[in-house]
Amino acid sequence: MTVADDPFTWGPPDILRTGEVQAGLSARDVLDRHAALRGDQPFLIFPETGRSLTYGEARQAAARHAALLARAGVTPGDTVAFMGANGQGCV
Repeated sequence: MTVADDPFTWGPPDILRTGEVQAGLSARDVLDRHAALRGDQPFLIFPETGRSLTYGEARQAAARHAALLARAGVTPGDTVAFMGANGQGCV
């Protein structure tokens, strides 16, 4: 593995420098990389309350939701739909 292939030894993702998405990265890859680099920085700020969610908290929430789906029998490649209201309760 080269340094370019290691998800924890890279610089800002291409999308931040060039506006282009790096091919082959999933949303999980991107969130994991940002959480590793800036885990305590704001990922989302909810204007209605002023509350924020850090990259690290977002990664933890994503892992909890993934575990919940796995316990429900969802496997990689399955299609899952979600519908919720806009706002921090949906995150």
